[in-house]
Amino acid sequence: KCDGSNGSNDVTIQNCNIALTKAYTSNYGVYVAGHGYDNVGVGYNVTTVTGTAQASRNKALIQNNNINNVYQPIRLNGNPSSIATTGESLNDSLHAIINNTLTNWAGSSTGATGIYYANNRKVTIRNNTINGTTGTTAALYGINASSGGWADISRNTITLDGSSSTYGINLSLSAGTATNPNIVKVDSNLCQNFINRGTSLFYGIYGSAGGDAAQ
Repeated sequence: KCDGSNGSNDVTIQNCNIALTKAYTSNYGVYVAGHGYDNVGVGYNVTTVTGTAQASRNKALIQNNNINNVYQPIRLNGNPSSIATTGESLNDSLHAIINNTLTNWAGSSTGATGIYYANNRKVTIRNNTINGTTGTTAALYGINASSGGWADISRNTITLDGSSSTYGINLSLSAGTATNPNIVKVDSNLCQNFINRGTSLFYGIYGSAGGDAAQ
């Protein structure tokens, strides 16, 4: 972003073939996050996040991409200090991840997630194909909605192969009020052909979403 009050809006990443080297466990195929701006003039600063910028960084569309040979394909991070209790939140909102194919990702002793987001509102994750690879010995998630609220996660197909705790879809969202409830839609997802190579629990869909009037 150009300064502490102006983020990026209406960003589209589509029709791309993204391939990295998954041996580097810190890499991401697509990464969207609210890093800060150094007011001294240095510019990009990964350790600083300003709340005002989150209000204007909305609506990233990630669509029709093929992402493979990365350690974690898609990650959205928001600013936890700017969480609001209404749909018009101050942190990241209205992102959409649609019709992507994620293959040959993860595969080591570092935990991994196909699609991860935190501190985001009204995210849509729809019609994605998520196929993990073998060899992951730490926690593994197809979709991890780690924090935020008001989500639509539907019509995704997920296949995972792990030897530690494994989740097709994990929901840990918390937001809302009695008059504006936290509505999380999880519809018509297919978690199939999971392979458990250890003794840890596997979950198709694991939900702990909450908040006022959660639905």
